Amino acid sequence: MILRENNLERVFFVNDMSNGGAERVISNLLNENDILIQIWDNNFYKFKCKKRIVLIKRKGFFISDVLISVIKLFFLVKVEKFNKINSHLFLANYINTLVSLFTNHISICTHCVSFESKFRVGSASRILHKFLIKYLLRFSHLNTYKSKDMMVEYNSLFNLKNGCVIYNPINVNICKSNVQSTSFDFEFVDNITYILVVGRFHETKNQLAILKTLKFLDDKYQFIFLGDGNQLLKCIEYCKENGLSSRAHFLGSVSDPYPFYMRCQLYMSVSLSEGFPNSLIEAIAFDCFPIVYNCNTGPKEILSCSYSELTIKNLSGFELYNLGILLNDLNSSTIIESVDFAQSFNCKVDKVSKDKLFEKLTYEIINSKYYEL
Repeated sequence: MILRENNLERVFFVNDMSNGGAERVISNLLNENDILIQIWDNNFYKFKCKKRIVLIKRKGFFISDVLISVIKLFFLVKVEKFNKINSHLFLANYINTLVSLFTNHISICTHCVSFESKFRVGSASRILHKFLIKYLLRFSHLNTYKSKDMMVEYNSLFNLKNGCVIYNPINVNICKSNVQSTSFDFEFVDNITYILVVGRFHETKNQLAILKTLKFLDDKYQFIFLGDGNQLLKCIEYCKENGLSSRAHFLGSVSDPYPFYMRCQLYMSVSLSEGFPNSLIEAIAFDCFPIVYNCNTGPKEILSCSYSELTIKNLSGFELYNLGILLNDLNSSTIIESVDFAQSFNCKVDKVSKDKLFEKLTYEIINSKYYEL
């Protein structure tokens, strides 16, 4: 955000605008008065902004790219006289905070995912990120988090100061209007129960765990996967080897997945790491009944309407909320039982609970919180 001659402009800084959840949130927040700075020139989502600045056109050697980004951002802040920059994702947060030590601009770091579940214990990446968050981000001026659980986690691990929670926004009316204008090349068949899975094919998204349950599910169930990534071919090969190709449909990245939420009966996520998952919010908006794993952080906070009083039915391995089913383990038997339970009892998203949740997530409310930073 910049305050220049009484005209309020916001500056957002991100790695790139690829097809991730954080990037999607930024594309929804941006307007014609905002400035977007990207490390790399990669765009998947459509968005509007006053100016888009790319620090590096093509990805090169990672360390040299980081050094170039630090230098370019330093001079950019000096020339443009930016006094506030809101960065999203780990790398952008590190560069934003580091540069602020030399330019004195206010660094606002938005944390988008649970640290505990993102990085494997003992891994080199976990050790490196832990060091950078603990010893570099303590110099950031303000930290925002996607959920309450995430703020609690980061405060306990790193003792970061000046924190607040800002949920991801959703404009339900725009999502539903896009259904009418979005076409897709997929034929839905009657008497089939379609289960939708949305997200990049990454180890933390854990799509393979879903596929391993498919051969034990009734033939009336089929999965639709939206997204791409480095685990996609592995999942496709698994289906071929186990004769499941006709029941698992891989449709790639889709910028407007809303028609699929509307046509599918169930939504599933067994992701090992989340922040405040957009796809879960969208599934609820379209009454696509969710079955999600209780990972750190976000799913439980969403299904329970941010810890409000809700009736919860304890079942074997999972819990029934008014907004969906929460899996407490990832055993194949638990996933299968939850699917059969949702279908047998015709589980639906509760309208009152949905309205209560979305009251907190309107674009106007969330956007105003980013201005208030």
